[in-house]
Parts: sequence; structure tokens; C-alpha cells
Amino acid sequence: LRLLMYSGFWNSKPFSRNSGTFTCVRPGKSHGTAIGGNLTTFRGLLGTPYMPSLFNSILFLEDQEIEGYELAVNLLQLSLAGVFDNAAGIVFGEFSKVPKKIDRGDPSVEEVISYFLKNGPPCISGLNFSHGKTQAIIPIGCKTALDANAGTVFFESPFR
Repeated sequence: LRLLMYSGFWNSKPFSRNSGTFTCVRPGKSHGTAIGGNLTTFRGLLGTPYMPSLFNSILFLEDQEIEGYELAVNLLQLSLAGVFDNAAGIVFGEFSKVPKKIDRGDPSVEEVISYFLKNGPPCISGLNFSHGKTQAIIPIGCKTALDANAGTVFFESPFR
């Protein structure tokens, strides 16, 4: 609540990282409007009048209880719909309660993210927001700065 009521810039309050680590999937810096949330729910908006514009957006995605193969299906559908072509940056949160691999040949969540976003916009994974241990605020619609090299995300206050 204090963060939402803070009238200054949020850029002094970046997301914390899971165990102090993050993965830079695609280096670079970008600015855009925060959008996204749960991957499965967001994917369900494709082809509907409720799908928000992704032009110049920083897309936040997370999920729970999906493994690498299912994640690949979700990201393939978003990719084919042009989602990654229009986004200015992508931030992946925690993928919690990931089932154990049934087949050793199945890709991991990290491998799938790398495969789909290695040539896309600036992208990081491993930030704390989601269904996991930390449930952070994502101020949808706020101007957002992403520095994938440093693994930081900053939001401008919604009251400016």
C-alpha cells in the first residue's frame, strides 16, 4: 500500500530477485507500459476484444504448475500471434510448483524461455512476482523501464 501511495518515482524501489539471481535472456534496455500477469490467463485473451495493445509494452508473465512442454505451447501461441514482435521488453516472474519432469528429454522452463526469447526484445527471468513466495505489485498501465543487463525493473509512480 505504501508503494501505491508513494507520489515520487518508484525507480528507487526495484523488484527484489529470487535468491539474488536473475537470468538475462536477451540483453538491452527498454521503456514501455507495464502489462501482463498470469501467462495462462493472458494467453486466453488472444483473439478477443479484451486483448490489450502490446505496442511499446513491458510484458510481465508468470505461472504455476506448468512444466517446460506446456510453457513451450503457451509461448509458441503468443509468438505466432505476434506478441513478442510488439513488446518493448519481457519480464518473466517465478514459475512456481513446476511438476517434476516425466521424460528426461522434456525441456526445462529456463530452456523454453531462452529458446523463445533469445532473439526477441530485452528479456529477463527470475524476478519475484507471481504465485510463489513473493507476490509483488505490478502496476499495470504504468510507464516502466527495464534494464535486462542489470536485471532491474523500475516503475514511474501512477500519480505523476
